[in-house]
Amino acid sequence: MSQRVCIRHPGYNAPNTLFTLPASDGLDRDRAHYATVQAVSSIITNGAANAWLSKSSLANDDAVTPDLDGLIASGVYFLHVSQDDWSNKEPYPLVPNFRAWRFPHGALPPLWYQAARNDRRPSRTSEPVSSFVAGESCRITKKFLACDHAHIVPASEKLWFTSNEMGQYGQLSGRTGEAAADTSANMMRLRIDAHRLWDSHHFSIIAREDKAAADAVWFTQMIYEGEELYQDWHLRKLQPLAGRSPEYLYARFAWNIFPQLQEFLQAGQQRWLTVRGLNGRTETRAYNPTECREFTVGQGRGRSASPTKRARSETSGNNDLGASDDLDEHESLRKLYDADATPTTPSFDSAIADMHDECRCKRGSSCGYDDTFAPPPPKPFQDQEWPRYLCGDYSDPEQDRGRKRQRV
Repeated sequence: MSQRVCIRHPGYNAPNTLFTLPASDGLDRDRAHYATVQAVSSIITNGAANAWLSKSSLANDDAVTPDLDGLIASGVYFLHVSQDDWSNKEPYPLVPNFRAWRFPHGALPPLWYQAARNDRRPSRTSEPVSSFVAGESCRITKKFLACDHAHIVPASEKLWFTSNEMGQYGQLSGRTGEAAADTSANMMRLRIDAHRLWDSHHFSIIAREDKAAADAVWFTQMIYEGEELYQDWHLRKLQPLAGRSPEYLYARFAWNIFPQLQEFLQAGQQRWLTVRGLNGRTETRAYNPTECREFTVGQGRGRSASPTKRARSETSGNNDLGASDDLDEHESLRKLYDADATPTTPSFDSAIADMHDECRCKRGSSCGYDDTFAPPPPKPFQDQEWPRYLCGDYSDPEQDRGRKRQRV
């Protein structure tokens, strides 16, 4: 039977499981990396400054401490949060999914900053990141054949990327806004099989200490259990990720982790949640069972692991850093929220009339062949639309029909 650590919420009766991680470390493969469990706990509790694990639901029970290798034994633990972080008498709140999470700028775990400092860029230090990323081997397998450019923060989360000001952590090559997520600073090379598993949450990349180097480096971390996954993809030391910020890797780790909360949110109980608002601030309140379930709709689906998408990728000769691995679902969101959009095709006469109304003439006179047309600007999010975005309540039929991805 597989070993695991199971983390529960002490403020609720069962079902109260928050997340589980494989306990596949140690000589007997029955232990888990304590710092990684702590990182998950910090993410889902919105960065609670004082949180700890114990073997019981009582807050005054002894806190669990890791062994000399930084590991804890498999088993059931309860995650406690100090009253300093949550003074309400109700159970402490959780962030329900990735889009509701506000990125903790300047507050990553120390190991992540340490691993980034130890990551050495290739000798061509004067070259931009895009130059050496394009020629890299797979960062896990060291192979050059059958490799893709894989997004770190998924391209399907470009709206989250911009609303959390993630562009500040990369060499943007003149790109701004949503286009910043397609820069080489948010890319790495992965072999096709690794890319498929990466996009389907089977493993993530974390920072942990390397005994041989006596320092922090990047390793793969299993998210789900499986012997083959353990043999091939757990605790693989990565090739250098210089030029890629630890903030992007931490955000991707969070994106991989949040689907673990689905069981907790779908249990049919009221839950206290902290949700990021349209203005960037977080709101905390009790959500009823239906509202909790809505936060699990489409969670973590970047569509990048679908067989049809992969088939198109393999035949397109995609070796351009600007080509998106993950389909841009944010485009469909804008279409869904456009109240003026009509599902029917306009007649030729009405189309001509609309063009005449919308044209902007250079001379300020009637339209002619030398006229300049200006499309209307996209509509901003409205307050009532934001919850639909957070819950992933949209789809794009054009993507399902195999729409070609836009190259930037």
